[in-house]
Amino acid sequence: MKEWKEYSQVEYKSSAFAISEFIKSSMWQDIKMLLEEGLRLTRDALEYAEDWESVMRLQQDADCLKRFLVMPEVILDDLENRAEGSNDNNREEKGD
Repeated sequence: MKEWKEYSQVEYKSSAFAISEFIKSSMWQDIKMLLEEGLRLTRDALEYAEDWESVMRLQQDADCLKRFLVMPEVILDDLENRAEGSNDNNREEKGD
């Protein structure tokens, strides 16, 4: 798999291929495992929260962790949709 510095190149950041490769990388798998563990521990802590403020803070933490977990897939979907939209626009322009 690619090293982190390779993913930080400007031309590589926004391609669907790069995001797809990142999702497959061991780096993302490690990050994902840690995020899932953090989410599990946060949910466990919610059961023992003693006051409303703690519940709200823990719920915000859980929401943030969930967003981080799905973000690569959301970015990939967005890039693929943009590419499809661009291809559709190019076809329409050629048909005119």
